[in-house]
Amino acid sequence: PTDSGQQREGASRDAFEALLKQNYLGTFGFYKKLPERSRQEIYIDYRDGAPMSEVRKKIIDRLLQR
Repeated sequence: PTDSGQQREGASRDAFEALLKQNYLGTFGFYKKLPERSRQEIYIDYRDGAPMSEVRKKIIDRLLQR
């Protein structure tokens, strides 16, 4: 499966976080600093098919809003 933004209904939040940590360690560090509500929303975007580039941008945007 490619990362073209298809549904990822089988992707658990744990799997999402593991993928983030393995492939995008810096982004994962930012993600972990976000409040739980933001992390949940970002995971839902990912699960619903948002491309990883968009997910990563949202994490950074959220962090800079604080």
